[in-house]
This record gives sequence, structure tokens and C-alpha cells, in this order.
Amino acid sequence: MPHNKYTAAIHTKEQAGEFDQDIRPVDERLVKPLDPDRFNYRHRSPFWHLYSALVRTVAWLLGPLVTGWSFGLRVKGKKHLRQLRKKGAIVVINHVHLLDPLIARQISRTRRMYYLAAAYNNKRGLAGLTLNVAGVLPIGNSLKLTRQLDNTITNLLKHRRLVTVYAEESLWPGYTKIRPLKKGAFYYATKNDCPVLPAVILFRPLNRFDRLLGRHSKITLQILPPLFPDANTDRPTNVDQLRTACHAAMVTCATEFYGTDADATHYTATPTA
Repeated sequence: MPHNKYTAAIHTKEQAGEFDQDIRPVDERLVKPLDPDRFNYRHRSPFWHLYSALVRTVAWLLGPLVTGWSFGLRVKGKKHLRQLRKKGAIVVINHVHLLDPLIARQISRTRRMYYLAAAYNNKRGLAGLTLNVAGVLPIGNSLKLTRQLDNTITNLLKHRRLVTVYAEESLWPGYTKIRPLKKGAFYYATKNDCPVLPAVILFRPLNRFDRLLGRHSKITLQILPPLFPDANTDRPTNVDQLRTACHAAMVTCATEFYGTDADATHYTATPTA
């Protein structure tokens, strides 16, 4: 994997099988606690919608330029998204870059995208407001917020939105293997009878020209064929089947790209259950 200041810590976590543990420290001073009585996933104020339109327009205009210049981004497999023109979808992608929401945004230039995120991504001040209007949906730690988030995701999927879920949970910068996936993404897909669209961020080798441009990574985003819930199967079985199929597809993609086994669980000092 591309060497960075987190490589040693990642290796330690990998050996211990602690695949959902954060590598980067969280600055709690920047975090705005989620208040169940005040936080709302759905905003109706004119200012909110105006600022959201501004932020999304800027991201739409600059996203391809930033990702193209900084990462030489190539997006492959867009034909798979075209199968879902009339459906919302849960996008499952590996969590390996600080800017991977901007990278994931390049999956579609025409569909509005939202991002499920840990509670500490609810920031204070203008930064927090900007993340929220850009589509970040922090996961609350109360029953009230959990229900509100569940209803919000259902509503988004009904309106053909793309909801990105980092099913590996934690950010491991530069990691080239696929970690175990949590069930949440597949619960939402099954509950709402919508497809899962797997995608994998892959790191290409840097050359001299890339280093002259100041690039620290060069990225291909590979979109994989969508996976659909089975209408004749109960929800728990559906969730497990989707999760297994999604993980297998992502591992196969990364293994073929890198030429080495990309199942992270095969690299633990003590095999995980």
C-alpha cells in the first residue's frame, strides 16, 4: 500500500484484526455533539437550501478538476450505474482516503449523493454546516436520531438518491485490502428494496511526473455490478447474503488489480472469526 504516516499503525491494527478501529485521532474540540432535541436531518429553511445549492454547485464544478489534478482520477464501470437510473441505491465503497467522499461523488455527475458518517463528523461552525449541506449524515447515538436517520434514508432512496456507506466503518488512509463490512448498508438496502452498488478505490503506482505535480497518490475508482435483494428471502438472510456478495466482489476487484490477495482478514496474526 502507499506508504504514509499511518502505515505502521495500520499494520498493527491489521495484525490484531481490529479492522473497524480509527487510525487518525479525532480532535474533540471540533466536534459538535448531536443533540436529539435540536439536530434535524431534514432542513427546510431558505438559507439552508440556498447554501446547499451553492456548496453542491461548487463541488460539481471543481470536483472533477480537484480529483483529476490531485489523484489523476479514473472512473471505470459507469455502465453499471446506468442500470439504476430509476432507483435509489446504497453505494458501498472502501474507506481509504480523507477525500474519498469527493472521489465517490464522481460516480455520478447527475445524481445527488449523501454520505453516512460517524457522529464526530458533525463539526462546529461553518465547517460543520458545509459538511451537512453537502450531504453528510452523521450517525446519532440516541433512539430518536436513529429513527430519524432511518426515515431520512428511506425518503432519499425513494427519490432516487445515492447514499454512500463506508461499511468498513473507519478510515485507513492508503490501505489496499478490503476489510470486513458492517451490516448497516445492507440493512438499508434490504429494508428499502433497493440495490447495493459496490465501488473500490484503487491506488495506481506513482511515476516521476506524478511527483513533479506533488501527487501523493494516484487513484482509479472502479464501479462494480449492482447487487439486488432477494424478494423471496427474509431480511436477516438477505442482509447476510448481500454483505457476503459485496465483500467478495470488492476483494476480487482489488486482488485482480494489485495481483495479491486483498482480503484483509487473511493478514491477521490470529485469524478472525
